[in-house]
Amino acid sequence: MVLYTLISEEEISNYARHYSIGKLVDYESLDGGSTNSNYIVKTLTKKYILTIFEEKTINQTEVLVNLLCHLENHNFPTSRLIKDVKGKYINSYHGKPVLLKQYIAGNMVNLVTDNILLQVGKLMAQLHSIPVPIGIPEYFSYGIQHFSTIISDDNQKDSFAQWLARMKKFLLDNLPDGLPSGLVHGDIFGDNIIENNGLVTIIDFEEVLKSPFVFDIGMAIVGTCFENNILSLTNVKQLIKGYQEIRILQKLEKENIRLFAIYGAVATAFWRYKQFNLLFPEMNHSMKYKQMVKFADTLYNIDNNKFMNEIL
Repeated sequence: MVLYTLISEEEISNYARHYSIGKLVDYESLDGGSTNSNYIVKTLTKKYILTIFEEKTINQTEVLVNLLCHLENHNFPTSRLIKDVKGKYINSYHGKPVLLKQYIAGNMVNLVTDNILLQVGKLMAQLHSIPVPIGIPEYFSYGIQHFSTIISDDNQKDSFAQWLARMKKFLLDNLPDGLPSGLVHGDIFGDNIIENNGLVTIIDFEEVLKSPFVFDIGMAIVGTCFENNILSLTNVKQLIKGYQEIRILQKLEKENIRLFAIYGAVATAFWRYKQFNLLFPEMNHSMKYKQMVKFADTLYNIDNNKFMNEIL
């Protein structure tokens, strides 16, 4: 994790006074996440998560707040927001939007199990049954519409830009119309899954969008079904099994699971390259995009019929 905003104990203590949560007794930075700064805030009786949004505007944060309230109204298990003493959800820190959320006990998932994959699949399908609230974007924040920021005349000799251009053409040539669409999470990776005593919660809805449901499945495959950088079709099968216990996939969706997994890996490679090589150059993260290039190439090189026969 890159911690972008450093905040002192005194500052957090002053900030906590905006809320009826009691006296601050301790705080610590929280691992996980790549575009926000997160802190565990501890009071005498409870823990909370303080999130400072590094890239979101106030308007974008309002959309997230409305979404989380919408999910709560539909009894979807995820982060719950805390209002301040004035009844507001959003505050600011040096001009950056800030939210306070209830702490969810457990650990981020590093090693997936059959039980975790089954639950993640079920939760995805449950999410896909919830109506799309107003204000949800219809384009992925680092989706194919944004690839041109890397694919440019200035980058013609860059090997990643060349690879990205090839994959963009492949995706544009093959992404179908007419797929069932609705509310999708868009970023189901291990660091957005909390496991506690065998129960799973999906968090971090910052990339949520209205999109084909199978996009969520494809991204979840990228985020949960590679073990030691090797694709586990057994894991994919378990994920799909959990999903179809709640919602049965249509034929066209089944035929395009692999394609959307490729899309998920390519989009994540694009995001990592842009984030850690262009926007926030980090020696420790500058090569992270290569993992996703490998994932995308692995999925690309699998015969689609073989893939479907293994996972369905």
